[in-house]
Amino acid sequence: MSFPTKPILNDLFHRKAAVSLDFLIVGGSIGGLACAYNLKQAGHNVRVLERSSGPGNAIGGLRVPPNMTKLLLHWGLGDRLVKAGIRCPRIEMLDSENGNFLSELVFHEVVMKELQAENYGVTYADIYGIIHDITVASGVQIEYNCEVVDVDVEEREVRLASGEILKADLIVGADGATSTVRERMVGLQENHKAGPFTGYTYTIPVSRMKEDPELQVFLEEKGVWKVFMGNNTCALTFMAGPDQYAIQLIMSEPSASHSWSKPIDLAPVVANFDDYDERVKRLLRLGTQAVETRHVIQEHLEDWFSDDGHVVLLGDAAHNLNPGTSHGSALAMEDAAVLGSLFSRLRTRDPDEILQLLAAYQEIREGRCVEVTRTEYETVAFSVLPKDNPMRVERDAGFAASRQMKVLDWENLDDPFLQRIWEQFKCSFGYEAYDAADDWWVDWGIMRERMKASSMAVSDGSGSSPKDMTFSFSQSLDPTLDPLSTSP
Repeated sequence: MSFPTKPILNDLFHRKAAVSLDFLIVGGSIGGLACAYNLKQAGHNVRVLERSSGPGNAIGGLRVPPNMTKLLLHWGLGDRLVKAGIRCPRIEMLDSENGNFLSELVFHEVVMKELQAENYGVTYADIYGIIHDITVASGVQIEYNCEVVDVDVEEREVRLASGEILKADLIVGADGATSTVRERMVGLQENHKAGPFTGYTYTIPVSRMKEDPELQVFLEEKGVWKVFMGNNTCALTFMAGPDQYAIQLIMSEPSASHSWSKPIDLAPVVANFDDYDERVKRLLRLGTQAVETRHVIQEHLEDWFSDDGHVVLLGDAAHNLNPGTSHGSALAMEDAAVLGSLFSRLRTRDPDEILQLLAAYQEIREGRCVEVTRTEYETVAFSVLPKDNPMRVERDAGFAASRQMKVLDWENLDDPFLQRIWEQFKCSFGYEAYDAADDWWVDWGIMRERMKASSMAVSDGSGSSPKDMTFSFSQSLDPTLDPLSTSP
């Protein structure tokens, strides 16, 4: 597959919706901007409401997995990503107390060639800027210092902190794990639980690291991601661009706060890593402030959209991940791609048609998000096992066995082993959001349009209406028949 070499500012889908809807997107994070870009490309009018003061305020680094990279490639942003980020050839797992090598995950060339995309480390500010620029250039209106304090689902209105009321055809809640839009859509105060992890992210200028000879080990092979596995803690370090080095710290304890906009003092946090290797501690102490992320375990959400089709949720508002994941922004961007693709096929303003596209969006995305949420949780839990946990002994024994496998070259591995590794990579990194949307359309969307056209041609006085026929089809897609469905 060949990707465009210049940013796609028009005709991403090579089609436009037959009618244009007015969308209000609440939340201007990476997921919110990606949603705005895709809906604009689909032919709709889009306005983003973001409560922060503007782009470029976030700190910290971001790991961009191949499934997210591929979306940026589809949008013609590959050159900007390569310029801003650092490609990762492998991940090293290391003992936190002495820095000893435990194991590694190598992104073999033959596998990455099949995936057609790479892993990159980049600063959050840089990746945000890349997506912000193409979104604005496409004609999307982004309003900062614009806090939404209330949502009237039935009237399709949002009220701002200023008192201003804005109206749209459809409201997208991309406002995070503690979403105001979600709360109003559900209609009651949800009882989200505090998860077991708290994350802290920040970056350090590479120039400061170069001043300390003891820290050169972190810069020798600049693309390698290092995971230091500790006792109820872990530290992930990686290059996040030519001039910045990123740190992500995970602790096995809940936090009371949850804010990307208010950095905290780092010293009390780093004190919890005093049993780490001296070089790691020297690295961690170079930072002064970090962004803290609380692990929120949301209640199960039966529907990602309101019964009347006036509101839909995206990203963390629908399926929040734990701190330490590399898939948070990636899943939100996948949501955006699927939603945009589906609404590029909108033919009318018929509420039934809108509801069917929203149902398709959830059907396509839910199983994928449930699986990634599970595996990302397991990955972090695997990295912070306490010393007295028998699973840690098993983990380290598995690492020892994997070191023995290192003598084998990728091409010489036995076929069953190669197949298992490939399936793991493919499931996590090989997901194609646009293909998933197109596949649904071929399997179900075309049939829906034909059934609707047939129903409109009915004139035998049977009493059937287009609405009756449409909902009959919708109801035939019983979610309990889907093995990936989380419906009880």
